[in-house]
Amino acid sequence: MNNLYEFTMKVLPGESMEMPDGLKGAYVACYVAALDYQAALKKGVQAIMQMGYKFDDIKNGVREVPLDSWAAYIESVWPEYADQMPSTEQLPAVVEDGQVFFGPFIGFSG
Repeated sequence: MNNLYEFTMKVLPGESMEMPDGLKGAYVACYVAALDYQAALKKGVQAIMQMGYKFDDIKNGVREVPLDSWAAYIESVWPEYADQMPSTEQLPAVVEDGQVFFGPFIGFSG
């Protein structure tokens, strides 16, 4: 049975992906449904690379997000993006299907 894992990736522009002017890369929260955290990391890195970014690093480790606290988690972490994230009702199917999704990309210049 899959669990939901969250980690923040540092990404850089890849050969087929340019960053907006003045930005050298971005940090992005990655959410992955997988059997364990190692599988989650692998799937998340593959997904970001398929989008054309170059994976650079993981910031602050990997954590499991309990499904029953998803609504509270979104309200505390990404309230302004709640409508762009899976709803509490959608989340069980997302996890069962082993999907990968991302939070907002936060660019950096230095």
